Amino acid sequence: MLEGLNFKSTTLRMKHLLITLLLFPFGILAQYKLDSIGLNDDILLNTHEVLYLKELLSKHDSVPTLENQRIHFAANNWGAKHLSKSAFFNTYCKPRTEAELSMSLVVLVLTPEEREELKVDVMIVAWSKITPVGRARKKFIANIKNSTSEN
Repeated sequence: MLEGLNFKSTTLRMKHLLITLLLFPFGILAQYKLDSIGLNDDILLNTHEVLYLKELLSKHDSVPTLENQRIHFAANNWGAKHLSKSAFFNTYCKPRTEAELSMSLVVLVLTPEEREELKVDVMIVAWSKITPVGRARKKFIANIKNSTSEN
């Protein structure tokens, strides 16, 4: 009964099957669910929102840690249009993802002093042609400060 089996190739196939079965659940867990982003306006992101943004930002050299970070969302040049988390995901992210279109994002990681003053850790701006360096960074920060003091 065992005469026709090649144990070497059978063992190799079993190893490949085991590795595939072990990696399969992690692939599923690593994917976001589009209908699970932008559900509320909590300042912290849920798991699906973190995975979604990491995927969008994956082409960049350095992606900031987004887990347990207080995030301020904005749009347009200088971050002039302030958005709630749900508005950001529902207005900018979901429609573009569903239409398979790309999106421009600027991610501004704040300094410890800015974090303490503004009560946010990271600013994410959609569709800004201005990169937040030098005087432009100060203007971005001023826009966050003005919007958070209004709330």
